[in-house]
Amino acid sequence: MLENRNINLLELASLTSWVISAFFLPISTGLSNIGVLGIIITNFISFIVFGFKKKKSVVDWLFFSPVILFIPLIIGLIVTQNYDSALQEIFKSVFLFLVPISFFRKDISSRNYTEFTYWGILLGVTISSVILLFITIYRFVVIDTDILSFFGDNYLNNQFIAPFEELHPIYMGVYYLMGLSVLLFSNLSIPKIFKKSLFLLLSISILLLASRVIYLIYLILVLLYLIHFLSFKVFAVLITGVFSLIIFSYPYVKATTLYRKTIEGTFWEFENSENLKYSKNNIEIQSLRDIRLNRWQLGYQIYNQNLILGKGTGSEKNELSKLYKEYNFIKSLDEEKPINNQFLSFAIKFGTVGLILLGLYFIKNLIIAIKKQHLLFLSFLIILFWIFLTENMLDRNMGINFIALFGTLFFIENYTYHNYKIKNIV
Repeated sequence: MLENRNINLLELASLTSWVISAFFLPISTGLSNIGVLGIIITNFISFIVFGFKKKKSVVDWLFFSPVILFIPLIIGLIVTQNYDSALQEIFKSVFLFLVPISFFRKDISSRNYTEFTYWGILLGVTISSVILLFITIYRFVVIDTDILSFFGDNYLNNQFIAPFEELHPIYMGVYYLMGLSVLLFSNLSIPKIFKKSLFLLLSISILLLASRVIYLIYLILVLLYLIHFLSFKVFAVLITGVFSLIIFSYPYVKATTLYRKTIEGTFWEFENSENLKYSKNNIEIQSLRDIRLNRWQLGYQIYNQNLILGKGTGSEKNELSKLYKEYNFIKSLDEEKPINNQFLSFAIKFGTVGLILLGLYFIKNLIIAIKKQHLLFLSFLIILFWIFLTENMLDRNMGINFIALFGTLFFIENYTYHNYKIKNIV
């Protein structure tokens, strides 16, 4: 009886930790960290009490769970010249190794992990969205009268998420997209009226984040849902209606800050990116070229000089700073901007070896998600891939926690239930 009680208490503590970790992602990274620590602590208690569950798929665990994103940090110690930065980076990323150890527990079902964590992120993004939209609408009613000003600088992007000061619009967008994916593709029992309301709530919040990459992922996820669950006739009618609405509203949308930040901003970046060798000695041109696409060129230069193992763990900041000075990228130098591309970041630090490991993670898991028709896992990979193209997601706890939690969750689910196939939830 006592043993059963201990099992129940430990399981309850573990599942509570998963809920806290996911729930607080869009509210407070610090509180999410507490949940992650709870997962790790309860894992080790479980191993002490029950031992490790023997698995034949330890190699899979190393290469296709979030652990694969941690392994290059250890390999990078071989070539790094800055051990202080390297050790800091390893310590910051340790959740990518410790959370996936949940895979080896004997005393808890992966079905419990998934259901509790799905509810955690869905409730978290819902409460976060309600709070932010309430504050934004209140500010708008008090300050403005022109409806189009609702899509202006005072209410978008950083201004929208200002009540949650420690968070960043891109990462908030990631959490909202994951919540949206749970809403669309999970098997949670949610009444249709609530599902539609939550979809509208999250869609409006995503719109106010004013992030191009978040918009792109949102469109991909919605299209994935429509293509998978709707007939061609309904899909065609719906798409026609959406395009008609866009055409009708275009003259009004074009006058908003939202349009300038997304559409015009994208064209401006492409127009002002060029082969850097032609502007290296022109200070006036350099100041205009201090943009993301040109930082990527600098990152490729570093990688091209260290193709096999890269410059080592903790090296990105110093290596980029040297080139920022050389090319007079004053803003990037002052703000210590990273490369803003996780693939290039891996290339700089871990060379081709790191890129191969990263590629293995995406390719293998993509095959699994498609083969098992696991649309929620596929959504996670889509989110991860596109954010990796535009952000150093593994440089921040906001990104590390997200990947450690959901990457572990989907790995455990797929390697525990080999015959898993997502149900039609429409």
